[in-house]
Amino acid sequence: MAVAADNPPAAVLGAATWTACGYGAAAQARSLRQGGAAPSTLSPEMAPGAAYAYHLLADAPAGLLEVLAPVVAAALDDAGLRGEARQACGVFVGSSSSTVAEAEQVFRGQLDDPAAVPLDAPGGHGRLPERLAEAVGLGGPRFYFGTACSSSANALLHAQRMIARGALDHAVVVGVERSNWLSLFGFDSLMLLSGGRGRPLDRDRDGLVLGEGVSAMVIGPDTPDAPWRLLGGASRVDTETPTNSSPESIAATIRAAMAAAAVDGDEITAIKAHGTGTPGNDLAECTGLRQCLGETLPPVTSLKGGLGHTMGACGIVEIAATMACVDAGFWPPSAGFRTPDPELGVTPVAAPVDLRHGRFLMNFFGFGGNNTACVIERHGD
Repeated sequence: MAVAADNPPAAVLGAATWTACGYGAAAQARSLRQGGAAPSTLSPEMAPGAAYAYHLLADAPAGLLEVLAPVVAAALDDAGLRGEARQACGVFVGSSSSTVAEAEQVFRGQLDDPAAVPLDAPGGHGRLPERLAEAVGLGGPRFYFGTACSSSANALLHAQRMIARGALDHAVVVGVERSNWLSLFGFDSLMLLSGGRGRPLDRDRDGLVLGEGVSAMVIGPDTPDAPWRLLGGASRVDTETPTNSSPESIAATIRAAMAAAAVDGDEITAIKAHGTGTPGNDLAECTGLRQCLGETLPPVTSLKGGLGHTMGACGIVEIAATMACVDAGFWPPSAGFRTPDPELGVTPVAAPVDLRHGRFLMNFFGFGGNNTACVIERHGD
């Protein structure tokens, strides 16, 4: 057993999620068991003839708060947080794009009431947690995290630290990402987008497919009856490159996360890889996993073939989706996977694996070298 962590575990008290797979935990588990949602197609007006694959939210309204507020309210209700407890609850939002989609809608005249979107208000992207808190009646401290793909995972670890210090009793941690042209064209300019469906960890992977996602998770001090716990995690910055992450940095992040969670490598039940589907990042992650945990790994999966890459939201989105699958009794298959890649040295699971409890390594490796990993646990029934 690893040395005890400085920060005690946090209990996961409630969660809610909305992705391309649908709304709610049951929809995530049902879809991911079958390989997840197929991407839709976006054809931008400013690029005639172009078409991009994108995993869009199922049956979602266009407005950001119209999607975000109900999901957060549902997570708070699931946690049973009301009255003074809700009023004191902290808000931790992680996103890559924040209100960019709203700004684009205002620019193109696509919102019925553009004045409702305070694009010129002081605070920039940090204004989003304030708007959210006002919408659902939360009075605690508010934070915004914008660290690329690790944004909401870092928000979760920061919330855990504040609870451990006694600065908060409860926190709602949010991951949100809506479709926007800035993100899409940015990755297109880097030639990182797939020409079809994403195939993470597959020999024939050719890039990522972006996705929308909104998830919220309420955490609090550890309790013996909480079925899910956040044991701990770590975040590190890879300073060797402005874009990618090295295998060594990834391995170091995983080791630090397991140390913070007081978990040894042989106690990891399964691994949720970051698994973007880009050739270089998947190779770096798999090499880092093998450096850290050896050549024989527990079941490995990536969710991005079925959910899309939800960018800054993927921390909370993918943790919530993983929890939904394990609660339903299985470890999800790696959507889009068909053919092993010998160079990776890692073959993800191609079919659901019966699994109901354990300790799970969750990887989130951000564009720009911000790497985050954490360990979550589900008690045995």
